[in-house]
Amino acid sequence: MLKAVVKRDGRLEDFDPSRIEKAILGAMREVGRVDTVSAKKVTAEVVSILETQGDEKPHVERIQDIVELSLMRHGLYDVAKAYITYRHRREQERAEKKSILGVEPQRWTKKALSVNAVRLLASRYLLRNEEGRIIETPEGMVYRVASAIAVADKGGALTYNIPENFVTNQYIHIRGKPLPEKAVESFHRFANLLFEKRFLPNSPTLFNAGARLGQLSACFVLDVEDDISSIMRAAEGAALIFKTGGGVGINYSKLRPEGDVVSSSGGVASGPVSFMSLIDKVADVIKQGGRRRAANMGILEAWHPDVMKFITCKENGGFENFNISVMTDEEFWRSYHSNSSYPLINPRTGMKVGEVNARTLLQEIARQAWMTGDPGLLFKHHINRRNPLRQALGDIVCTNPCGEQPLYPYESCNLGSINLYEHVDREARKIDWEKLRESVETSVRFLDNAIDVNRHPFPRLTEENRRHRRIGLGIMGLADMLYALGIPYDSEEGFSTMSRVMEFISYHAYMASSSLAEEKGRFPLYDASFYTQGLLAVEGFYHPEMWTMDWREVSERVKRVGLRNSHVTTVAPTGSISMIFDVSAGLEPQFALVYEKHVTVGRFYYVDIEFERQLKERGLYSMELLKKVSENGGSVQGIDEIPEDMRDVFVTAREIAWWDHLRAQYEIQKWVDSSVSKTINMPAEATVEDVLNAYVAAEKIGVKGITVFRDTSKGVQVLHAPSVKVRRQVRNRTLEVLGLGKEQVLAHEQR
Repeated sequence: MLKAVVKRDGRLEDFDPSRIEKAILGAMREVGRVDTVSAKKVTAEVVSILETQGDEKPHVERIQDIVELSLMRHGLYDVAKAYITYRHRREQERAEKKSILGVEPQRWTKKALSVNAVRLLASRYLLRNEEGRIIETPEGMVYRVASAIAVADKGGALTYNIPENFVTNQYIHIRGKPLPEKAVESFHRFANLLFEKRFLPNSPTLFNAGARLGQLSACFVLDVEDDISSIMRAAEGAALIFKTGGGVGINYSKLRPEGDVVSSSGGVASGPVSFMSLIDKVADVIKQGGRRRAANMGILEAWHPDVMKFITCKENGGFENFNISVMTDEEFWRSYHSNSSYPLINPRTGMKVGEVNARTLLQEIARQAWMTGDPGLLFKHHINRRNPLRQALGDIVCTNPCGEQPLYPYESCNLGSINLYEHVDREARKIDWEKLRESVETSVRFLDNAIDVNRHPFPRLTEENRRHRRIGLGIMGLADMLYALGIPYDSEEGFSTMSRVMEFISYHAYMASSSLAEEKGRFPLYDASFYTQGLLAVEGFYHPEMWTMDWREVSERVKRVGLRNSHVTTVAPTGSISMIFDVSAGLEPQFALVYEKHVTVGRFYYVDIEFERQLKERGLYSMELLKKVSENGGSVQGIDEIPEDMRDVFVTAREIAWWDHLRAQYEIQKWVDSSVSKTINMPAEATVEDVLNAYVAAEKIGVKGITVFRDTSKGVQVLHAPSVKVRRQVRNRTLEVLGLGKEQVLAHEQR
């Protein structure tokens, strides 16, 4: 009787014949001839041979040898070849992972993580000792993070059955004492959430949870007043935040313009851009947590007299640690549409000191973005239209470095992202909504707990963080989810699916936050918010015609019970954490199906996870075909070996028209209470007029900001692939939604 299998590292696992059958079916998929009957016959023969040999605990290598021989005895030579190739590849991967980590990889690392993911974790996330040697495994990182966040749950009834054989090691003890049962429950739920690849928190949480620094937030906003002491305090604050892994946004509009009087010294002011240079120098010498480049957002409002100098500050290089954005208001857009002058105001005096034609200014912003990718635009009126604390605290005028998180001064936010790809039943081609609901509820608790265990660099940040208790639950893997569902990203079905998924996440995030308010208490500023009136901070709530869920129920519950968090959703770029799970970033379409990625720790090569799966399932997978796709700019368009139905679905970012990129941002934004990071991709041949049209359309539909990237406009790009032709296809419904006329895109279509 077969009892166990001896693994390569000497561990024993229960013998499970279904794993043999699964491996055989995997080899069959690679050659395009899935035959479950034959797979069962081969599996039965392998089991029979093992039982005849009388070894109750065979070694895994012995089992695999017998599988190879049995496949050939059954005439399945091509399957045997695929099995042998796969086995060899897995052995190489295990050896490489062992070389990276310095220890034999554990099961999750071996089975669930790619070599690239392990390489990234080792380079950036896993703890090291003073000699620089890695001292934890990827599994250890998950346990470290889950236990550090679970500590916040010290009371309350158990709602989750903890297995009797659950890990009882140092991770469920604090200072040598066992954690309370509720914390152990949360630890188990959080660890499973990560191990099942459903969710990841932002990078600082992975860096610092349970480690010496303990700073878990990615997003911060600092304030700067018009005096040298405030400026230097901001520089010091930024340095402390960079050191612990966070990024900083600063609105420099309070600073007097260049050339203005400085009465205390009798000199003249050097202006906001010069003080941005100070922060840029600080960022140059301090990496975020020692593991990545420091990130900044520099903002200037359109009425500031130095706005022209600001928008051109990256024209000749420099400010490499900055994203920059111009913040516009309703008055600016009234001036734009009436083709009239817009006043320039000295912030020191509050007096008008000049004026600029709004169209001329926007044209110059568009020209700079066309050349350099900066500046972006922020829409102050849209950011604050559904701001629940506007009456109490005034307007929000700043965001984090990627623009997805508007924040009040000294406020911070912990972000995390649901991996949508892991919530698809790939065989049935449908979303597992119940699994997604469970992931949302556990993720909201995780992010809320992070607020209580977070150790900020200085007290003011902790104070504001706990007054607002803002969290930012977002998404990654959207493009791969759509690939798995067989839905083109830039189709009406694609857009409706985006809206439906984000509405579902937002709905259950609000309900989860309300349940936490009932359990632990409301966020301290709740009584000053519009939530007391049953209002909500998502735009979709105000449009019942868009609902697919009963938002009245959320409104009534929030008014009656309250919320634990002032905001619950944010869609971040997820550049690094999506690489850990090998899925598409944020809400973006995939940049390329086969591509090279340059990051601070090196160059990595990727094949889209769902593209690879479907090629293998259809028996099309080969290195020759992957190379052909890579040399085609990572695109399958025009490659005859790829079936037409796959070419229709596997569209990439540079094949999608800019108006469809903007449409995707709109569909997600209407169900997000904070904001959304989205790149509006344009081809190299796009014009300044295209950028300008995108700005005008973005303001018209009510998104909170816009970032345009024209291919080749930056000297250094993170993602690299050869050029690819854009699919030039006008979608009338998108034009209608964005308020664009066909004449605005005809020139683009004809180029």
